[in-house]
Amino acid sequence: SSNSTGAGGPPVNLAAGSLSICTAYHTVASGNTCASMDAGARIALADFLRWNPEINVDCTNVQLGAAYYV
Repeated sequence: SSNSTGAGGPPVNLAAGSLSICTAYHTVASGNTCASMDAGARIALADFLRWNPEINVDCTNVQLGAAYYV
């Protein structure tokens, strides 16, 4: 699911290494891929990887239930 944050700050399930100054996050659900998250947020994979530097280039290490900046 995609989340937007307001004055409350980043979500408590923010993935370690993700930018915490952002306003839109996606919490990984079963079956999510980087491609599906990027398409849903209308962003490029290169942006997703830059904003979430802990994700490897193959996007094989996203964590179920973790929130990533989109």
